Amino acid sequence: MKTALIVGATGVVGKELVAQLAEHPDYEKIILWVRRELAPINDKVSVQQVDFSALPVQLPKVDEVFCALGTTIKKAGSQANFLQVDVVLPTEIARLAQVAGVARFVVISALGANPQAKVFYSRAKGQLEEHLKALNFASLQIVRPALIVGERADKRRAEQFFIWLFNHLPKNWLRAYRPMSGAEIARIMIEQAQRPLNGVEIYSPQRLALGEEKC
Repeated sequence: MKTALIVGATGVVGKELVAQLAEHPDYEKIILWVRRELAPINDKVSVQQVDFSALPVQLPKVDEVFCALGTTIKKAGSQANFLQVDVVLPTEIARLAQVAGVARFVVISALGANPQAKVFYSRAKGQLEEHLKALNFASLQIVRPALIVGERADKRRAEQFFIWLFNHLPKNWLRAYRPMSGAEIARIMIEQAQRPLNGVEIYSPQRLALGEEKC
């Protein structure tokens, strides 16, 4: 039986991770690091309020970390604030996990992630991936969705447009760019966390859609 830590538990994917892991037979305890207090979920889930501007000096004892942190430049207010949430904070948490001897780190990145990309968002995600790879986890699993859809407190018009667009494209067009629900991404992250410890594995929507395990 395993214990998992979820960071970013209140987002579209994070909420699904909580719900699915709470029902998973291989997990006996789920720890959530959250900014604000949450209502009790069930006896399996432990909620810990954390000041993310001053992280604890060590992680609780866990087997795996699921990182679903993420924001937008609009919501963050600046590129610097975006980097703090999407790159700096996940990297700091991963370093704590590495020091604590956590074997597996599972994280959401983005399709097109590349530290040399001209597009800021893709470059930031690529930088995050490079930071995480340097920590040499026994298992680092990176999921790269193109677009995440689900219920959000802040509706994003661009997302709604692209959802409409992809729903009207011919089947098999741009398979790699299809939107993925929070529930689908959470399911993929959890499924991959049951695999052997195989170093760095990167999962793209195209490979996942084709039923292949990694790219």
